Amino acid sequence: MVPDAVLMDTQEELTDLLDRKAFVARLIDVVEILSENRKNASFAVNGAWGVGKTFVLNRFEEEIAKYPLEKDGPRKYLVFHYDCWKYDYYEEPLIALVAALTDSIDKQTNFISADKRTTFKVVLKEIIAGLVEVGSVKTGFDIKKIFETIKSARNKATQEIADSHDFDVYFSFNCILEKLRAAIKDLAEEQTILLVVDELDRCLPEYTITVLERLHHVLEGIPNVQTIISIDKEQLECTVRQIYGCNTNAKRYLEKFISFEITLREGSLEAPIRFLSDIMVSSSVIQNFALQKKSPNLSESFWRGSIQEAD
Repeated sequence: MVPDAVLMDTQEELTDLLDRKAFVARLIDVVEILSENRKNASFAVNGAWGVGKTFVLNRFEEEIAKYPLEKDGPRKYLVFHYDCWKYDYYEEPLIALVAALTDSIDKQTNFISADKRTTFKVVLKEIIAGLVEVGSVKTGFDIKKIFETIKSARNKATQEIADSHDFDVYFSFNCILEKLRAAIKDLAEEQTILLVVDELDRCLPEYTITVLERLHHVLEGIPNVQTIISIDKEQLECTVRQIYGCNTNAKRYLEKFISFEITLREGSLEAPIRFLSDIMVSSSVIQNFALQKKSPNLSESFWRGSIQEAD
């Protein structure tokens, strides 16, 4: 009998019984369109727990890594993988994110020049040190509180800082945040940055929402950066209502962090997912999104009209 662990590895590496490669190809199409326009985007791969989102994202990362920027040049895409569940022992998700970026850059030996990789690692190391210093370990100050203050109106934030006499702490934290954004922006000048965020639906509710907020603060508005987030939308909306109240418009709240979604269905051996002839219509909608400065409100029905289970 083949051990379960070996069987699972064999299935992931060699078998695609549900024809997920069609879904991966469509996902790559979306990323390509956004990359051509150097678009900043955050979108989701939505599916119930256990539907195979991790399998699909792993396959996607393998395939997208093969895309060259030009002949004998660097790869077109620089892919970072952030497993929220793996790094959730960091109480502050921003530290977890930087740790994940550090681990990922070590694996990018053939995708980025040695000089850029070394420079990025040095910056990340400085950021980690700065976050520890600014955080509760040395100052007794709550990083979450800093974020909340920065999010508020400028005048109100300035008054709160003045009242608490924490000019140095807020200034230091803002410098750290801007240093991280600048480092990512520098990498994105030549290559499209892809941050794949997985296992979010395995985290505790409050941590899940905080991860989304941190990603938004760090990556929002940086050209040529795409964030692909694996979610269970139904569960995530329940999480929002659990934290902010049952009357909260969870869909509207999540639109702050996710511009659009691609739904991954369960599929079956008898009825693999296939794409219809209206796929070009789908591409035109994404093209319009890529050209707009402001994210449109794309409904999930757009995707459901592009993907259908075969009879």
